[in-house]
Amino acid sequence: MNIAWFVPDVEAGSGGQRTIFQNINYVAKNGHKNDVYILNTEKSPEIIASQISESYFDLNAKIRTRLTDKKYDIAVATYHDTSKLVATLPAREKLYFVQDYEPWFFPMGENYLNAEKSYTYNLKCITIGRWLAKKLHDDFSIDTNYFDFCADLDIYHPLPDIKKEDAICCVFQPGKPRRCGYTMLRALQIVQSIRPETKVYLFGSPPRPIGGLKVEYLGIKSVTGLNELYNRCSVGFCLSATNPSRVPFEMMAAGLPVVEARLENTVYDLPEDGCLLAEPAPLPLASALLKVLSDKSLQEKLSSGGKTFMKDFPLETGFSQFGDLIDGCKKSFKKSTPITHRYKAPSPELIDFFEASLPELYIGDPSEMVSASLPRRAFNRLKGIVK
Repeated sequence: MNIAWFVPDVEAGSGGQRTIFQNINYVAKNGHKNDVYILNTEKSPEIIASQISESYFDLNAKIRTRLTDKKYDIAVATYHDTSKLVATLPAREKLYFVQDYEPWFFPMGENYLNAEKSYTYNLKCITIGRWLAKKLHDDFSIDTNYFDFCADLDIYHPLPDIKKEDAICCVFQPGKPRRCGYTMLRALQIVQSIRPETKVYLFGSPPRPIGGLKVEYLGIKSVTGLNELYNRCSVGFCLSATNPSRVPFEMMAAGLPVVEARLENTVYDLPEDGCLLAEPAPLPLASALLKVLSDKSLQEKLSSGGKTFMKDFPLETGFSQFGDLIDGCKKSFKKSTPITHRYKAPSPELIDFFEASLPELYIGDPSEMVSASLPRRAFNRLKGIVK
């Protein structure tokens, strides 16, 4: 089959784009011919192909930057801005590959409503993960199916020769509000105020100054470098408010216990075996981190449980599920079995801590300091009103 994919411009270090490109290569290996459309760019197809190779790997597809009159068997939207276009194309089947609930990328307004509208164009949806399939089906009556969060077990696995550190590694992407950057840093401040010896490693975005917290900023690391990091640390910390990230699953595959936020979008996909989920606020998250750091038997239990869970979800399983959905897209996508919570355990007990005692926190320019998650100017104005 000839398949057209409509993809946002290339962004280094994007887990979502890595997933798109991996699945394109998989269906190409199964004999499908793929064209990748990246529109509204001044870059040439050759430059884009080079960027994909440098940032990820070689892509077995033809890059196009202008629409053509070529006829396709399947057209696939991969971002809300591409869904309306795909709905108008003369392809025989029209799909929407959904990796996040994208309205939640934005405050309520035009962008939110446009993202929400993207689910109303009568496209069959393939989602990564169970929760997103359930939400789209329940809220929009969409014909939906999913493939599971998986990990490359050839890359993410235990390394017995690496010595464990009293350390937390954290996916920190302040440019993406869904990653809850300030909540994450506040939780880490609490941990360091109680356990100053605990190291904090941040990765996932270019390094920038951070005040009020002692961290080692690792930037964007290679996948092999990430596996080494996961094997070195005692707990992994990842927050994602619009669908789980793939990172917690890769952490579990490496044997790293995970702390995440307990949200509607995490309890359907993350397992109790390898994770602690806590309410999405600094104190509950810090309490969960401290519980794992201070309890070696719990560390071992979550490490073993996460590894065992992920043995059933190698990357090839996700590829196969995705490929089957592409090959069978003329059929109904509706699941015959209900999607239920995987995680049912209560949140960890809160520690006794006075958050207002924390130092001021800033990212980047010190003029952008925050106190209690308020911009400094707003905080000072509020203090003046209270006086």
